[in-house]
Amino acid sequence: MSTSDQIPRIRIDPDGLDFDTLRKEAFDRTQDLSGKIWTDYNTHDPGVTILEHLCYGLTDLSYRTEFEVQDYLAGDNNKIDYRQHALFSPEEVFPSAAVTEIDYQKVLYDAIPEIEYVWLEPYAAEGDPAPKGLYSVFVKLNAAQLQSGTEKPKQEDRSFGENSAKLEWISSVSDQVRNQLDQVGECLDTWVEALQRGRDSGSESALSERESVQLIKQLNEILCRLDRILSCIDSIWSRINNLWSVVADSLLSADLTGRFDEILLKMDAVFGYAKLSEALKNVLAFLDSDRKNSSPVEMDWLAKLTIPLSKFEHALNKLDASLQEIGNGLFTQIEPPDNAVATFDETTIKQKIQTVFLQHRNLCEDIHHIEVIHSIPFFLAGEVEVHPSHNRAKIYAEIFLKCAHCISSGIQIDRYESVFSQLGDFEQIFCGPLTNHGYISDRCFEDSQQVLGVIDLITLANQVDGVIQVKELYLIDQDNKKHTSISYDSSRYVFPDLCFPKSANPKQMLKLALPQAVSQRQSARRVPGFEPYDDTQDVLLLEETRLELKKLIFEYHAFRNSHPSLSQLIPLPKGQQRPLQEYFSIQNHFPAIYGINRYGIPLSKPLEIQARAKQLKAYLFPFEQLMADYLQNLHEIPRLFSLDSKHDQSYFSRILDDRNIPDIESLYVGNKECSQTLLATLLARYDDYADRKNRLLDTLLAMHGEQYPQALLLQFDRYWRKNPDKWILDNKINYLKCIREITRDRALGYNYLEPAMRTADQEVVENMAGAHQRINILLGLTQFNSIPSITAVLLARGCRLIPDRVFAQGVNFLSEALEQSAVSIFPEEEKFTNLSIPSTLPPLGYAIFKEGAELRNYRLVTSGGKTFICLKTVQFAHLWPLEVKDSQDEAIRYAHEFCHALTQLSIACEGFHLIEHVLLRPRGYDQPDDSPGAAFFDFRVSVIFPSWTARFSNPAFRKFAEETVLKNLPAHVFPEFYWLDFVYMQDFERRYRIWLDCMRLANQNPVQESLAQLNDASKRIISFLIKNRKGNSTERWI
Repeated sequence: MSTSDQIPRIRIDPDGLDFDTLRKEAFDRTQDLSGKIWTDYNTHDPGVTILEHLCYGLTDLSYRTEFEVQDYLAGDNNKIDYRQHALFSPEEVFPSAAVTEIDYQKVLYDAIPEIEYVWLEPYAAEGDPAPKGLYSVFVKLNAAQLQSGTEKPKQEDRSFGENSAKLEWISSVSDQVRNQLDQVGECLDTWVEALQRGRDSGSESALSERESVQLIKQLNEILCRLDRILSCIDSIWSRINNLWSVVADSLLSADLTGRFDEILLKMDAVFGYAKLSEALKNVLAFLDSDRKNSSPVEMDWLAKLTIPLSKFEHALNKLDASLQEIGNGLFTQIEPPDNAVATFDETTIKQKIQTVFLQHRNLCEDIHHIEVIHSIPFFLAGEVEVHPSHNRAKIYAEIFLKCAHCISSGIQIDRYESVFSQLGDFEQIFCGPLTNHGYISDRCFEDSQQVLGVIDLITLANQVDGVIQVKELYLIDQDNKKHTSISYDSSRYVFPDLCFPKSANPKQMLKLALPQAVSQRQSARRVPGFEPYDDTQDVLLLEETRLELKKLIFEYHAFRNSHPSLSQLIPLPKGQQRPLQEYFSIQNHFPAIYGINRYGIPLSKPLEIQARAKQLKAYLFPFEQLMADYLQNLHEIPRLFSLDSKHDQSYFSRILDDRNIPDIESLYVGNKECSQTLLATLLARYDDYADRKNRLLDTLLAMHGEQYPQALLLQFDRYWRKNPDKWILDNKINYLKCIREITRDRALGYNYLEPAMRTADQEVVENMAGAHQRINILLGLTQFNSIPSITAVLLARGCRLIPDRVFAQGVNFLSEALEQSAVSIFPEEEKFTNLSIPSTLPPLGYAIFKEGAELRNYRLVTSGGKTFICLKTVQFAHLWPLEVKDSQDEAIRYAHEFCHALTQLSIACEGFHLIEHVLLRPRGYDQPDDSPGAAFFDFRVSVIFPSWTARFSNPAFRKFAEETVLKNLPAHVFPEFYWLDFVYMQDFERRYRIWLDCMRLANQNPVQESLAQLNDASKRIISFLIKNRKGNSTERWI
């Protein structure tokens, strides 16, 4: 990389906001404007001084606009309310809902730890074609996890983890002691050999013959003691491992926990023996020096070593005896019983699968059935050459677990930390649904293997630390037949599974061989002759491997059940709250002779000079007020870009007092509060809040790649004519508040195991399809986060809508002469506030309900001292008389109240129902014969709208609503539209509510009786849809 020998020159601000550029531009502008009357531009000129100070003040504004973005959004304690600004972390905004079959598999595998492998296949029925969108789920269960899930309680996890941590620490201390003992033993062995060689050769030495013999004897005694100590340490840890396997598999009773805690205290005291460690360090330092060969020999070091070793050996023997006493009578079984999966309640697992699937189910998709596949046991056999310095049992356990995982599942969950370090691309890492326990690559499910060869297993075995080479590897079945490959047959619901041998059967075991040179040395030490087969070593290896395998399995399941915190891996930007609004006047920087800084003008000066100083202060005030307002707008950036609709201004100002500009308050006309009001009023004249706020919200929407159909909605506004901008702003804010859900879950269906539709008196139930919520907001519907009953708001007030000709039969219309004298009502909404909807309403005609939402359709007719309130409709020639009042003022108020009530009721009635045809399919064995064909259920939905509101009765709006539905539904889903009047909608909602209840109960308890009730409810909805279907309903398709 080339470097420059010169320091690069600092460049002028490219934005032209540095002092030199501002000063030059100010002089150029001044010369253009007043070059004929002002020609003195020397630095001593007061005009130049004022220009320079103004430019200096602007550089402060420029400096305050160059902070990091997060600094402008930081609030109290430097925290940023990201949700309030429609900002999300990568793990929140990048993932999508499950879309493909692989996505479903990843979600199910991640959410249910009992699953070892899962895959989905489109359901194919025998004979008649099956509806599209149905899946068959095949799942292979983890027998060990099932057993642990049914036997191990979770209330003792804390003490279990604490004891495990203590054991790990004691083990590390024990390893340090063992290493020191090994080093001392090696040094003593070397010294004994050197002394022996010196005696045999007769060479001169600093030690006499008798001293050498005595020293060799003492050293051999110490070596024997070291061997006993090391053997005892091995025995202790063997007993600890056996005892720990019992603790890990058993309910942690108070007795067992207490005895185990007592052992941990003893082990901590024994292996933490400080005098032994100090003695070993001193001995090692002595052995590395030349003093050991000096004459006479310093023999006191032997006593310093022998005494601590003796005490340590005595403590180890007592500890070993205590462990033996505790371990008597305790036994644990490593492998789960053969029928663990068979005896486990598979219904519970199927319910879990269905629950998780329905939380991620797409529109027009469902599970047809779930099959639990069974396994054929295989054993891993062959010969592997391992390094002699490695633990053979640990190598065996790692090879077995890798091969077993490859055969049974092949699904790998990686830690997000490692994936981040490798990929570093959030968009790639969070592609698809978010898995909570780790990263699962699509490759785990894309390469679905039909045949698995031993080559793959050999590759895995070679990756294990300590393996030199794999000489031979193969699989053995239950009949001891040898296999070099195994096949997968999902049609038979049978998969292979790797089992660990229960007994030391040489045909079902993996042989771990030492390198040839080591084997030859060991063989040379044996006495040649016939040796019968002895399985003692194999039994010991299996027992040790079981313990190691149990540890590895425990670690794997602990990792799979963990919930990593992605917020720690992906820290959000942290801002620093800055006093952006603080303003320091440029007048403080003027020379004191100007008399406008904090020192002011001396009272001894003439009044004329004092007046000139105030004139200059007043002259500079507009410039400073603009700069102070600029800083106040910087301070209000969080409010501008927030999802808060309570404010109604986008330009901000602040009143400058004596703390900002010296002695400025004396120049104000009136007090400071009055000046603040005048300033705010002046600023409001130039503040088009609706336009600016709309553009700010459009910016936030564009950050997520979205836009809102503002212009189209305003064309169909019938309820918000007083303040349509607020309606659009509220819609955009609602859209941004739900932006994560409605973009991620746009293809998601509702969860039919949970309540869905609510009545007027029920709480909001947020259980709806993602597209449903998205379309609600795009159509400007107020109830966008739930599915209300459309007719319930009227029925709760005793109101119903009837046809106009039927309603007209009970109405006494006014004479034609009186109708000609009717006058319109002038809107006076500001006069009538806090209007409410009556608790009871009479039956209404469709025309009155539709046209009554606009005040311009009301007429007043005065006759005989009474005032009639009437309504003019397009469909009817006569005026509809509504009420009679004694005075015109009462009539005007009633008209406003009636219009307000119908407006609010129309808003509350606007909504729609989304019916997925695939959920109406027949269930169970006794299916009706008159069920429609499969085409009726194939990726079809019915969209049910009310037809009686002011907006929904407009043909142009209906076309807009249908186009909005088409644009936001998945492209493969075909909608059919229904615009129902009140009577038909009431009939449909009655059927729909019954079907929702039957759907939930039948799937929670799928017995034949509940399935028959669901089929009857589905049949009633299907007949309603077919009966009211339009003839041209199949013309619209995208």
